[in-house]
Amino acid sequence: MIPILVRHGIRQKRTRSSWIHDYKVRTYREFGPAAVHVDTEKYRAGLNFLDNHIRVNPTQARSMLVEYFSVVNSFPGHKPAHCVSHSNGTNVTIEFLKLAAAQGQRFGTVILIGSAIHSDVDKSGVAELVQSGVVEMFYAYVSPEDKVIRRLENFPGFYGSLGSKGFHRDGKLYLADPRIRTRTFTGYGHNDYFSRSRVATTIDWINSDLGIK
Repeated sequence: MIPILVRHGIRQKRTRSSWIHDYKVRTYREFGPAAVHVDTEKYRAGLNFLDNHIRVNPTQARSMLVEYFSVVNSFPGHKPAHCVSHSNGTNVTIEFLKLAAAQGQRFGTVILIGSAIHSDVDKSGVAELVQSGVVEMFYAYVSPEDKVIRRLENFPGFYGSLGSKGFHRDGKLYLADPRIRTRTFTGYGHNDYFSRSRVATTIDWINSDLGIK
């Protein structure tokens, strides 16, 4: 059994809120609930960036930790859990991983799509999570044309630009560790990964990178 924790971002007019449902349905159809367990949880965005940063994201990270233990305790002998998240959901996921690491937990692959975390692997904590053995592999799905993430660069300290730049260190694309990888989807907007014409391809990429396909 492979647990997969999936989290969406802040919904916008062009966001297909059903993408997490699409992922769950298709993954169960292809692999079966005996092989994987997909955990999803919807949440409401805060009043503004500051509210997300101070209240919503930490609350959701703690909720994700509770859900995680509920899932893994239900499946003795499970394989390391994977995480898949989009936009603000990636911020929640990183906070969750740090909480879980403090309790001795270990994870497989983490996929950050259109991520709003800092692009620098040291400032985000990504490098430490990998080097300490908490996470086996990170993937960032990015697009230089992601205008939403590019605008968030104007709010330093709250959000970052991983989703438009990829993993960096000291201002340069990070290539030193093969366990931290950037996948570039040229021409994609922030929500295009889950548009009706592309969601199936995105799900194929996700499950391939998770190693379950």
